[in-house]
Amino acid sequence: MASSSGTRSPQDDNLSEKPLSRDAAHILPLLQSLLLNNDIQRGRSIGLIQLFDPTAQINAPMNAEGEQIATEADLASQVHLLEQSVQNQKKANAQLEEEINRLTKSIIP
Repeated sequence: MASSSGTRSPQDDNLSEKPLSRDAAHILPLLQSLLLNNDIQRGRSIGLIQLFDPTAQINAPMNAEGEQIATEADLASQVHLLEQSVQNQKKANAQLEEEINRLTKSIIP
């Protein structure tokens, strides 16, 4: 008779193929939504922290190999912050161009 440690029994296989109960089927989407909202809030919070303190070191989640895990929400937050930065740079560039044009017109009649 084989030892049960390290081997799978037919009962284990039956459990993995068993359909979700009604309660689990109802609760699972709620838990997934909660997890997604948590990721989004985490990303926004990190973005705000970095906005006010760009040198802040935020501990990101790590996988088993110690590599940083970038969630979709984290990446979306970074994209949003970069888009804001680009818009601010465009405004600053436009102001500088207006100033250059104004100075050029005042020097060259």
